[in-house]
Amino acid sequence: MSKLVEEKVKVDNPIQELKIVNIILRFPDSLSSESNRKEFILSKNDIRQSGYLSVLLDDCIDKDTVFEIPSSLYSGLRYIDLCKLIDLWIGREELLTNDLKENLLHDFKKILQVCDALSINDDLKFVKLLKDYLKD
Repeated sequence: MSKLVEEKVKVDNPIQELKIVNIILRFPDSLSSESNRKEFILSKNDIRQSGYLSVLLDDCIDKDTVFEIPSSLYSGLRYIDLCKLIDLWIGREELLTNDLKENLLHDFKKILQVCDALSINDDLKFVKLLKDYLKD
């Protein structure tokens, strides 16, 4: 288990400090001892993009918080797809239509199911694209 550390970043005014709160998500059923990332660190604003998780933010106003996601919300999601979902969610990666057409690696249908289960904001570009591309 990783040690949660309260991080403080100094801003221009040395008297004032900016407190950073990490929200740590765990998806234990998608992990193995081979997984590089055991926990996924998001900001409070990233978490606010999830209707499911945003209601839990009241309990973590000024402290790092760990949320273990119930396995029923991501059943069948592989580790590689979990990493892709998180990277899209926080804006580390971008999803283009060609990525969907030429995909041989990721299960975007499963990623969209987890987005729906976590109530991830439909206005995020990757969610819109997945819904448009995968609509029945």
